Amino acid sequence: MRISLIDMKLGNLLPSWLLLILLACMSKNFVFTRLQIVQGGGFTGMYYGYIIQSDGKVFKCEGKETCDSVNIFKTLTPKEIRDLNEIIVQYKLLELDYQSPHNISRKMILNFGSSTKIFIWNPFSKDSIEEKLSEIYEKIESFVK
Repeated sequence: MRISLIDMKLGNLLPSWLLLILLACMSKNFVFTRLQIVQGGGFTGMYYGYIIQSDGKVFKCEGKETCDSVNIFKTLTPKEIRDLNEIIVQYKLLELDYQSPHNISRKMILNFGSSTKIFIWNPFSKDSIEEKLSEIYEKIESFVK
């Protein structure tokens, strides 16, 4: 049996192409590494919410300005994590920037790769952007409550 040089090069490239295809599929399914949703503020400055990791672990958190106290709360299924990623993609959160803090605010902090997106808004506002952010927040929150 004779193997040509072209066959050998293609044979060496095939595993690399398969790996690239698999990584592309995986990155589509695992957009975020960590997603934090919190709300609060006011005269106490306390925030309450959740931290969701890409492995499905959900932590309940509270603290001043950030989540200082963190406790494991539950674990989401891989399907739920994919659904959360779909929300992120559907609403194009990776393309948005919005920070408009108020006395009482909601925050979404989205970590993906080495990047972080922070969204801060008034949950009682009737502004179209802030209403859309509240809608996204509530969809995400429905996975963890």
